[in-house]
Amino acid sequence: MEVHLKQQKLDDLAEVVAACGAWAKSMQTSVHRSYKSDGTPVTEVDLEVSRRIVEHIEANFPHCNIVSEESIEPFDPSAEWTFVLDPIDGTDVYSQGLPCWAVALGILDCDRNPVGAMISAPRWGLGEENLFVRLDPGGRLLINGEPFTCHGSKDIPEQITMVRRQNDDAFVVETNLLEVIDELAEAGVDPLEARRIRGVEARVARVLCVGYRGLTCGAARLLDGS
Repeated sequence: MEVHLKQQKLDDLAEVVAACGAWAKSMQTSVHRSYKSDGTPVTEVDLEVSRRIVEHIEANFPHCNIVSEESIEPFDPSAEWTFVLDPIDGTDVYSQGLPCWAVALGILDCDRNPVGAMISAPRWGLGEENLFVRLDPGGRLLINGEPFTCHGSKDIPEQITMVRRQNDDAFVVETNLLEVIDELAEAGVDPLEARRIRGVEARVARVLCVGYRGLTCGAARLLDGS
């Protein structure tokens, strides 16, 4: 039986994913960390986000598979669509209060090819607080509801900007990647190591946006960004 993913159902699902991201953000400062049998971390937020999204998909996409990191659901090999959920992608950093985490939902077609995604990263945006990435099967990539467009070459260092935190209320002092490397070197960091640290984060960032604005707020976030 051919199953079509209706637009309104996808819109509703996107709202649920975004709401789960916002809720997870509100819970981050009080979350409790434990460990699964394989030694990986898990929190009560992982489990609750998984429950909310799995229940929504089961109710609204009854003929589709749902695979969640935190639960075991029936799997039909003949299903037209499969949703793959990591309720908190980055549980380790999430449980430590760091920003580089997301509620991540992927969509696979009948051949298990990735054809869509909904990602809520409410503390790691493109120069703003909230980032929501959405790709419906056969649709355009949307960043916070706007079509994503890549302009020109994305490999020019001057197109990669970094933003440093001056205080708890604002991100200031935009500068290009080469200036950041020079400043790290002046602070006593080996120039080759400075390039390596910034390069890892930049390569990840450039996938998203030519005008990427990152966060350089100390070694912990540099490590997490990589």
